[in-house]
Amino acid sequence: MTVLGTRGGIISQARAVNGNGDIAGGSHGDVFLGHHGKRTDLGRGEAPGVNGCGESAGSPSGCPAFVISGGTRTTRPGRSRCAGGFSGAAGINHHHQIVGGSDNAQGYGHAVMWSSATITGPGTPGGTPGAGSAINDLGQVTGGAPTACSCAAAAR
Repeated sequence: MTVLGTRGGIISQARAVNGNGDIAGGSHGDVFLGHHGKRTDLGRGEAPGVNGCGESAGSPSGCPAFVISGGTRTTRPGRSRCAGGFSGAAGINHHHQIVGGSDNAQGYGHAVMWSSATITGPGTPGGTPGAGSAINDLGQVTGGAPTACSCAAAAR
């Protein structure tokens, strides 16, 4: 086990690990990437996803989703027209596709996928709100959404 430390506090959380052993996580509201035991701080937010290229995807609280590649942070568009809209990234694959959730124009959260800067909504059971949580290299997405009967449902 390698201890990556915290950013001046007592809490640090690893959120994702890729096949190369790179770790994406957060400490006190900041994103970090751990690579070969070295921790690199990457700014505000949290990163629940990391792919085999060492790119991490995440979101700062209440702000648009982002991807960090080669140390550069790029914001991903949301679907809301309200002040840029809320969006959050949860997973990223080797093909740079990112999944998560975004408010739509009415302010309701829906599952989304970003491929480059293009955002699409794969839909959810019954057209209800939901969010994507992971994506593999085949483009298969997992996530969750309540159904029309207000029961929780997982989707693949």
